This record gives sequence, C-alpha cells and structure tokens, in this order.
Amino acid sequence: MFLKRNIHPLSLRGELTKAQIISIVPDIDLSDTVVGDLGLLASYLLSENSGKIYDLGICPHYADRNDPIFKQIHDENPNSIILDTTDDPLEFLKKLSQCKT
Repeated sequence: MFLKRNIHPLSLRGELTKAQIISIVPDIDLSDTVVGDLGLLASYLLSENSGKIYDLGICPHYADRNDPIFKQIHDENPNSIILDTTDDPLEFLKKLSQCKT
C-alpha cells in the first residue's frame, strides 16, 4: 500500500490507528502526534448549554446519509432529528448536544 502524498497527522483516535499507520509508512515520525478521542473536547467549543430538545439524534455516516432507513427511523420517532455531519462543525455540535440519545 502507498500514499499519494506525505502525511503528518496532528492527532489520531488511538494507539491501534497509530500502529496501523506505522505499519503502512514505517519511516513516519508520529512522536508528536496526539492520541485520543478529540470528540471528548467538543463540549468546550459550545458557549451555551441549550438543553435537550430532541429525544433522539440520528447521525448517519456521510456516505450513508441518503439511505432510506434513516428517514424511516426519523419517521418512527416523532421527537428526533437527522444530523448531518457535513454541516458547519459548531452547528452540528450544537444540534448534537440538544439530543438526549
């Protein structure tokens, strides 16, 4: 396997991801790459706590967002919202934070 361009990740989800990249690009230096789920810091980006509005937030992967199953789940759960991961990141986080589940 090869990469089309040089990469230098600033952060990675975990040690397994880091190990996999090193197995693909053995000479890559990841010594200063942060490892951890940066989603845990998302709440620090929101300046207000808007409270829970939706019982269910439906968050399909961007490649699956047009799959009819998500509309069906939405229709069967009246107080739900389908979240779009391609929205503005802060708007997405605000909507996500308004979901109970």
